[in-house]
Amino acid sequence: MADGVKMEVQGLKELERKLLEMSPKLAKNALRAAVAAGARVVAAEARKNVPVDSGTLRRSIYTKQIREESGDTQQTFYVGARQGKKEQAKKRDGWYFPFVEFGTEKMAARPFMRPAFESTKDAAVQAVKTKLAERIDKLAGEK
Repeated sequence: MADGVKMEVQGLKELERKLLEMSPKLAKNALRAAVAAGARVVAAEARKNVPVDSGTLRRSIYTKQIREESGDTQQTFYVGARQGKKEQAKKRDGWYFPFVEFGTEKMAARPFMRPAFESTKDAAVQAVKTKLAERIDKLAGEK
């Protein structure tokens, strides 16, 4: 399985300054909502591009905050496909995701997750900026 892709957004000095003026809890919540918005952009594109036979793999695509890698100034979200054990396959279990994305010796790769990231990374960054600005403005208005 390939390692995840890390995207770091920089150059948001004005938004960063406003975040630092907030309480750490409010800033963390605003940042989490913003990064989640960016992750949803990538997930939506992956769902659009996934090869569909039964629809299970499409339904298995998810976004999830990784709390162990997140904090007051950094939020980490994964976009992936739920993978359980084949014997316990359920409606949303895309246990075969790696085979489709990367191929096997008997099956050509049909990547959809990596191209989804590549084609939407700018839109995802814009979604982060937009959501972060919205949250900051909303919180500033509540003061």
